Amino acid sequence: GRTVKLLNMGMPGAGYCAVLRRAHAALERSKPGLVVLAFFADDLEDRAMMAGYKKPVLFHDRLDSPALQAAVSRSYLANLVWYVLELQAPRRQRRFVDKKGQASFRAGVAGVRRRVQKNGGDVLAVLLSPVGSPSCPSPAAPHSRCDWMARDLALMKALLKAEGVPLADLSELWRRVPTRPVARERALAETWLAIHPDAAGHRALAEALLPAVLERVKDQK
Repeated sequence: GRTVKLLNMGMPGAGYCAVLRRAHAALERSKPGLVVLAFFADDLEDRAMMAGYKKPVLFHDRLDSPALQAAVSRSYLANLVWYVLELQAPRRQRRFVDKKGQASFRAGVAGVRRRVQKNGGDVLAVLLSPVGSPSCPSPAAPHSRCDWMARDLALMKALLKAEGVPLADLSELWRRVPTRPVARERALAETWLAIHPDAAGHRALAEALLPAVLERVKDQK
C-alpha cells in the first residue's frame, strides 16, 4: 500500500566496518526511511588467511603486531611460515574480537542509527548464519568454524541489544526452513561449511525479514 524505493548496497565479503562505511556514504545522497544493516556470522572479525592444501585456512587468534598483520596478509611466504608455526603451537583461547573491537562495533552501528534517525528514519539490524549451520555438531568442536561463528553471532546479538538497536535475529532460520546452498557450494557440505543459500533460501530470508521491516516503518508517512 505504499511506494517503496529499494537500494541494495550489499557487499560480498565485507566486515562490519565496510558495511557501515557504505551506509554513511549512502546517507550523503539520500534520506531513507529504513536502513537494514545485515551482519553475517563472521562480520566482527578480520582474519588472515591463506590457501593450504587447496583450501582456505582461517586463523582465529589475534595478530597483535600491525607489521605481522601486514606481512601475513600480503606475503604468501610469510603466511606459510606463520602457518607452520601455528600448527606447532598449542591452541590459545583468546578471542580475536577484543574489547576495543566490540566497542567499535557498538559505536559504529549507533552512529549510523543516530544519523538515520536525525532525518526521520530508523535502522534495523539483521543477524544471518551460514546455510550449512544446521549440519554443525552440537556441541561444536572448540575452535572449529561452527564453534567460532556461533559465538560471534551470540556476541553481535548481545552488543546490538546493549546498544538498544532494533534487531531481527534470523540466525536460526535454516533450522526452521531447511534449504540448500547455491550449486557451487553443494560439494562443500560434507567437508566445509556451506555459506550461501540458493534462490529459495533468499526468498525465505525475505519472508522472514518482512514482519520486522513492516514493524519499523508502520508509523512512517
